[in-house]
Amino acid sequence: LSPATRGQAVAVRSVVRHGAQTAVQSAQTVDPSFYVVNFEQESGFAIVAADRRQQIPVYAISDEGSFPDPASMEEGTLGYIFSRIASLASSSNPAAPSKRIVSGESVTGDEKFDRLIQMRWGVTYPFEGSTFRTAICQIMSYFEWPAAFDWDTIKSLPCILGLQLYNPYRDAQFTKLFQAVDNLQSDVRGSLARLGYTCNPPQPYSFETVRYEIIYKRPVYAFASSREGCIVYNYGWLMDGIWRQRHVLYPSNQVTYFNMVHCNLCNDGQGNGYYAASIFNLGDAYCADGDASSKPDGLWGQRSYRAESIEIWTNIAPYGFKAN
Repeated sequence: LSPATRGQAVAVRSVVRHGAQTAVQSAQTVDPSFYVVNFEQESGFAIVAADRRQQIPVYAISDEGSFPDPASMEEGTLGYIFSRIASLASSSNPAAPSKRIVSGESVTGDEKFDRLIQMRWGVTYPFEGSTFRTAICQIMSYFEWPAAFDWDTIKSLPCILGLQLYNPYRDAQFTKLFQAVDNLQSDVRGSLARLGYTCNPPQPYSFETVRYEIIYKRPVYAFASSREGCIVYNYGWLMDGIWRQRHVLYPSNQVTYFNMVHCNLCNDGQGNGYYAASIFNLGDAYCADGDASSKPDGLWGQRSYRAESIEIWTNIAPYGFKAN
């Protein structure tokens, strides 16, 4: 599934099917289920369509970590994204041949910009439960700005879990970093400006906008909201890489693209990976409203979300930054 995984000959650890499996299949019926595949040695995961006719063949892929049991997910960004995958899978109409790799179609090339951010920080100490603060700190670690911090020491711990943090000097540097963002509110532009960064006003998500930012080596801050009955949930994470495949359908020479976005979920690395860009296009499908139950059968143990919006903040960089 993944080039790196195939190259390392890593075995599959588990394959779990999710979704409403249609009892009777026909030429007109698309099976809306999908598989979550985890590889051995925490070497990655994939989420793939169970039916070749779904509009999206691969929903997610990663060369590191694993994807947790959806039933065990706590409220957060990963659960929201999984719910979006379930929604898109269940709303699929049979795909036109040009959407899929079939006889007469070839992949002519990749455009891939790997993740910009190497840190896998979460919401444990010292970030105190705030994905917003974690996201801002990870952006700062990428640019290594402000220069007043000892970034070599801070970045020597890419993932903070348990007591790994304990080191007097490094602990002091992380405390200093946290204090710099402690009073920041969810005013993204204002917060970044106080830290010496430019940032454009928020705008609706589009893959092409994210692609442009990544080409110029600027991570994107993404913010989503969803509704469960009258309760509104908010989620923040980073988009820091893109992967585009170009397909040509013969003999018409029709060109289509399959696009993925790398997401850093600010969750100790859990769930970090490339996700199909369509997941974040809310016009493609919305998640079912969950007025009646927090765990409806339709989403297989997950909360039921109605996706409200996804916005992105762009042009995030220290003043005067120029990409190499």
